[in-house]
Amino acid sequence: MAPITRLEFAVVRSERTPWKKFCEENDWAETALQNAPRPNEPIPESCINVYYVIDKNEKKVVDKVYLVTWLPIAQHQQAFRELNLVWVERHFKVEKSDINQLERPQENIIDPGGEIILLQHAEEIIGTVAVVSEHGEYELSKMSVSDHHQGKGYSHLLMYASLDWARARNIPEITILSSQRLATAINLYKQHGFKTVRLGAHPNYERCDIIMKWTSDKL
Repeated sequence: MAPITRLEFAVVRSERTPWKKFCEENDWAETALQNAPRPNEPIPESCINVYYVIDKNEKKVVDKVYLVTWLPIAQHQQAFRELNLVWVERHFKVEKSDINQLERPQENIIDPGGEIILLQHAEEIIGTVAVVSEHGEYELSKMSVSDHHQGKGYSHLLMYASLDWARARNIPEITILSSQRLATAINLYKQHGFKTVRLGAHPNYERCDIIMKWTSDKL
């Protein structure tokens, strides 16, 4: 197995900056990192990004979270299922496609060529997103952030990671099937370059009434 290339970023609200560049622009950053929370915490297996959450007014690293790729382990399976069931059940009815992906993610997402990316805080998985591959097309799906970590910009980190994954594999476009009821989510997708391509009821997904699409800037 090839070694994992791990990147470090400073996160200020919803914006991320490579840690090296952030340090060049802020001479207090390295000192702040020495005083960051949980200094001896082990980096999780399959971690690809480390995010240092910054309070620029206080010139502090106030938290850190890790971006990790999917492993077929109980912690990842349970978190992926539970985090997504919470938001689906809160707003909609759980559909057959939800059950297929949440109960058998390895079989229905990973093995066909997709990916599941998770956000970890200390030992807890606090966010998930999936890129689902089907017949050569890709869909962004199953994005969720736990209730007690809402409002911190972490959904943006999952969006960045999904599109990074797509660009690295020269994937030309990604589709999102969503609902106009989810105004905050729709705005998030727009901020990351997704554009509306269809409005109206979907023949296969009861809760879907908007389709959005992202096109790679490599084209």
